[in-house]
Amino acid sequence: MLLPPLENFPHALVITGNRQANLSVLHKELADQDVTIFDQESLKVDVLRDEIITLLTTRKISNQRFVIISADQFGFEAQNAFLKSLEEPEQGTHIIILISDEKKLLPTVLSRAQLIQGERAIGESRLEVSEFLKKNLAEKFTYIETWTKSKKDEENVSKTEVIHFIDALEKHLWESPSFRAGDTDRVAEAFADIRQMREYTTIRGASHRVVLDYLAIMLS
Repeated sequence: MLLPPLENFPHALVITGNRQANLSVLHKELADQDVTIFDQESLKVDVLRDEIITLLTTRKISNQRFVIISADQFGFEAQNAFLKSLEEPEQGTHIIILISDEKKLLPTVLSRAQLIQGERAIGESRLEVSEFLKKNLAEKFTYIETWTKSKKDEENVSKTEVIHFIDALEKHLWESPSFRAGDTDRVAEAFADIRQMREYTTIRGASHRVVLDYLAIMLS
């Protein structure tokens, strides 16, 4: 990964691929700089508002300041709350977002940042959103069973894969005019349910089958 020179560093930068590997590179390249790192699996909107945006609006001491946000799940509510900070950062402040895939970010976020595409992270889901959505409820259940009922753990979808699938599903529905044109309360409830299922998936011992079956019922 080749970073821009410090004297021409963009105000906002998105780096995709293996987050931990990219974070290690940044540690080395920015070793002598003023750097703050937020490294979380899922970035919540309250953390963004209470901690990150508060930091970004606080006057800096050094000439250049780098704020690194590394997250595997970056909720759309958090992304929307972040837009003004990306568009109008304090002079000398540089925001770096580390995420496995730029498809997880809204176009409005990507349009405000320079993009560096790294190597893809391991663990993309074998569950396909388009394949899932085109099936009726019974077919969805069969599709889910294919990936959750093997006696060999390595043949079942992992927690990471289920989370990747939920992220992709949320993005697909967010970008679907026909879905968002439906009943406002129902649409809001659907996105709330998706976020709740993602949270449930992160709990130790959570059933992937239960999560996926619930999403199947919700979207049928």
